[in-house]
Amino acid sequence: MKIILDIGPLLVESVGIRYYTINLVRNILKLNGGREFLLFPFLTEETNKNFERLNYKCFVIKEQYRKWLFAILSSLGGGNLISKRYLNHWDLFWTSGTFLLPIRCKIVGTVHDLTTIMYPQFHNRNVIRHHDKVFHYFKKKASLLIAVSENTKIDVMKYLNIPEKKIRVIYHGVEKEFQKIEDEEYLKARLSGMGIGYPYILYVGTLEPRKNVERLIEAFIQLKKRKQINEKLVISGIKGWGYQSIFDKVASSGIEKEIIFTGFVPNEFLPFLYNGASAFVYPSLYEGFGLPVLEAMACGVPVVTSNVSSLPEVAGDAAILINPYSVDELADGIWRILSDEDLRNSCITKGIERAKSFTWERCAMETLKAFNEVYDGSTFLSR
Repeated sequence: MKIILDIGPLLVESVGIRYYTINLVRNILKLNGGREFLLFPFLTEETNKNFERLNYKCFVIKEQYRKWLFAILSSLGGGNLISKRYLNHWDLFWTSGTFLLPIRCKIVGTVHDLTTIMYPQFHNRNVIRHHDKVFHYFKKKASLLIAVSENTKIDVMKYLNIPEKKIRVIYHGVEKEFQKIEDEEYLKARLSGMGIGYPYILYVGTLEPRKNVERLIEAFIQLKKRKQINEKLVISGIKGWGYQSIFDKVASSGIEKEIIFTGFVPNEFLPFLYNGASAFVYPSLYEGFGLPVLEAMACGVPVVTSNVSSLPEVAGDAAILINPYSVDELADGIWRILSDEDLRNSCITKGIERAKSFTWERCAMETLKAFNEVYDGSTFLSR
């Protein structure tokens, strides 16, 4: 089987989808199994370092040419600069929707979430327009869709009217680098180098309305005033759409010095950031999966997260689940983790064990199995 893998998210997409693509494709290439792979549309000299040179083909270009070539490919649908005749010789195309190739082969798509349909107020028009095209392409062309959670599967069935037999749920994984660090002095030194000291509550994710960071800040202010907690609030992530109101909220809080924005933190430093936290709080209003919850658990950090969308599915019984629309409930959940030692230790123990069951190797194996089913024309597609 000859498979085209869309690695466009390495170049343009959000942090979460880029991270998913790197880890899934890297592990697919490691498993290989006699298949031939084309990484499409191209790799830069820098992004090429993300993959081991196993059985795959790619187009490597210099970084300075990346933006204009990508813009041209996007405007043409991805297929015109690279011969359609060449692409049509491949058997299967997998994509998260960066490129929608008009080629004659089996197509498998990954759906991460349907927020542009369910919560259009959280996105700008260009993003909504692009996702509308992606979903139309999936409905018309895809032999199979991969949903990253059972919750996303239900949303796909409801909002895209895709039958259950054409959807496979395949969970994300957690990289091995995310684990508990026992050397306290080493951890303290690394955090000090990042300008962060103990104790602190941590949030990791894009700064945008859907992530509910403003209510997290309100809950933190409440805890500072009513419980006099010693922790600071560390907010880590890139600025997304509609981020300014988050900074406005901090500016009017009266405790600006207690809230630290780190900006984007590379993956090699994230395990240290997680390990040093007294608690990890992820009060998102909607997630297709919610990987930071598992990363924090793998690092031995107690988690407070939302009781909506896929988050209860991911967290299981290893986290404190709260109503993300209630500032009081969010503050209470954080306080319980900080003040109840037995509850805290229980969440840590359960969290470490739960995170072990989510691996990128398993994700890659199940994805390749889905490819095989589509390629072989297995009966599940016609039932």
